[in-house]
Amino acid sequence: MLFIGFAQAVVARVAAGQSRRSAAEDLEVSPFFSVKLVARHYRTGSFAPGRQGGPPGSGKLAPYREFPGRAREAEASAIGFGFSHFCRLCSMPEQTIPR
Repeated sequence: MLFIGFAQAVVARVAAGQSRRSAAEDLEVSPFFSVKLVARHYRTGSFAPGRQGGPPGSGKLAPYREFPGRAREAEASAIGFGFSHFCRLCSMPEQTIPR
């Protein structure tokens, strides 16, 4: 929680009338950190860091999210076998195949 401590100290100094850059200099953090932090706190009211990344389910691996076991199950049902019957044909215990 070191980040939260610095964030609160910077915002408190700026709220007391100190400039963002001088607050950063006093606390030995970068001016960029101070400027961005005070702007984010003013905008959101929170000290928590911003969310990173895109929305869930996006990205280059999104089409491959399905586990291969589900593909085997779909393949078996397309042939006309239930999943348990497919496991018996493959001589694999049903519990060992992750779902």
